This record gives sequence, structure tokens and C-alpha cells, in this order.
Amino acid sequence: MRRPRIQYAGEAYYHVTSRCAMDYRLIEDDELKDLFVETMRKLEAFSGIEVINYCVMDDHFHLLIRVPAQEKELTDDDYLKRIKDFYGDTKTYNHGSFTDIKARWKKYRESGNLEALEKEQNLYKVRMGALAPFVSNLKQRFTNLFFSRNRSMSGTIWAARYNSTVIEASQESLSTISAYIDLNPVRAGLVTDPKDYKWSGYGSAARGDKKAMTGLVHICDKNAHYTAFKKFKEFYDTKLYVSKEDELEPEEIQEIIKNKDSLPLPVFLRCKVRYFSRGAIFGSQDFVENVFEQNRHCFNKDRKTASRKLGYCEELSNNFFAASAINKEPIRYNPIQKNNE
Repeated sequence: MRRPRIQYAGEAYYHVTSRCAMDYRLIEDDELKDLFVETMRKLEAFSGIEVINYCVMDDHFHLLIRVPAQEKELTDDDYLKRIKDFYGDTKTYNHGSFTDIKARWKKYRESGNLEALEKEQNLYKVRMGALAPFVSNLKQRFTNLFFSRNRSMSGTIWAARYNSTVIEASQESLSTISAYIDLNPVRAGLVTDPKDYKWSGYGSAARGDKKAMTGLVHICDKNAHYTAFKKFKEFYDTKLYVSKEDELEPEEIQEIIKNKDSLPLPVFLRCKVRYFSRGAIFGSQDFVENVFEQNRHCFNKDRKTASRKLGYCEELSNNFFAASAINKEPIRYNPIQKNNE
């Protein structure tokens, strides 16, 4: 039986990862990566969920997502705008074209057939404002696009379930996870500077993408405008880039990991850190314990506490915890690995 997912009541942030089946590099094509980002943005507009940051790699993707505390009550016009943002004027389910839906809903209102209107709108509403429908729809929609371009192939392109880690809504927690996401292509040896990777939030923001800039500045202030990106970048770059005094040779990094000593944060974030994607909950000790109590049914009944120290980075381990203790290679450094998590 599948283990239930850990969730946080109210406004919640999640780090989501999902891999291609058999670790095949099925998203290797640049146009497919573009399609993934385009689909993600359309679904974001439809669902009411905010993608704070993302990175699309050849064989997996990362998302940092904000799920609102409560989906607002939608008017007919709200529903129609979201439907058009995602589907355009094409056929949606069996409901006809966008024009058909708009006209039919108008007739429902005029005739007082509110039951039929509510029933039809609920088919869309259940796919809004929640993590699971968002990720499921994204993967399914992209799968359809993938097979429409590769008609000789069939089956599934995704491995098992996606992973999700609840992230505390603090600037330091969110910026740490976000930087880890943006450094994926650096860890994989695809680029040496994260701004040079097109299919990530930071890379897109560096190219002037207003949506990507908005997502990143919301790490510090969810009401901020994308024009605040320049100021945000000054703070964020301290996590993305290794200063002269923190530079270490690969052999030194390996030795520090072997001895379980402390790495500087920007160096630590260039390693593969399983706590960030498999830690279940990430944040301060109080936050981890709070989410643990909300989700007792997801853990062993004999477990008394949730918080586990990260280790390997003093700057983080003194203040941040995860819910899962990862004993097998919790951190690994391999700058040329092509299959990072």
C-alpha cells in the first residue's frame, strides 16, 4: 500500500522531484524542455498554484511550489480565464471548445440551471489549488505532448511516484532549496555558471523572464514585483557562487565528506544532498516537529520525534532539520555526474 503524502495545513511550500523511467534521458531535446516549461506555466495559471522555481534536466525535473492556504471563490469569468489560459480555444474534455463552454454556462445562468453549472465547474475545480492534481496533470499533459512527437513509442515516461518535501516558509529555507535546484546543471557538469542554463528559474530570470524573476523574489516577499530581482540577486548569489576563500579542490571536498566535517554552504549546495529531496520535511526544528504532528499517520507509530540534523554544513545544521534520517550517501560530490538528483 502506498504511504500517504506528508502535507502542511494552510499555505504550504513543496520541493517536488520526478524522474524519467529507468533514468532514461527522455527530456534531452531542447524543444521538449521548452514544451515542459510552457506546459508548467499554463497549468500554473489554471491551477492557482505558484511555481517559485524550477529546473528541467534531461532525465528529471525539480519544482519549488507554493500552494495557497485556500483557493479563492471563483466567478464564471475566473473559471473561463483559467480554462482559456491552459487549453486555449481547443476542445476541453467533452465540454466542447472554449466558445461552447462560455455560451453553455451563460445559458445555465439565464435558465437558472445552477446545478448543471456547478457540476461542470467542479470538474475543473478539483484540479485547482492542490499539489497532487498539479503534478499529476503536469506529468500527464507533458506525456501526451511527448508521445505526439514520438509516435513510435508507447508506455510511460515517468518512474514511480514523484517525491515531495514540505519546506518551511522562511526566506532562508526557501532560498537554500531554491539555490540547490538552480545548481542542478552545475552539479551535472552541463554549465559552470547557473545563469547559463536556460531551463531553470535563475537561468530564465537572468534572460529577463518576468515570470521567473517574480517567482524568485517571492522567496523574500511574496508580494514583491519582478523589478525587485536585482536586489534579490545580491542576496541569492551568496548561495549560488563560491567565494575565493571558500574554494576547495575536489579531493578536499571528498575528504571533508568522508570525515563528516563541515563544508561552506555554497560548496555544500553543489553536492548531491538527499535531505533536500528525500527529507520529507525541511526547516527549523519547531517547524519539522509541527508538520510531523500534523502527519503522524505517515510515520512509524513508535516514532517520538521527527527532527534529524543535516550534518556536513555547519551553517545549515545549527538551524535546519529534516524529518528523514538518510544513512546511505546522504551527501555526495561528483562535479561531472550526469544523473544528479
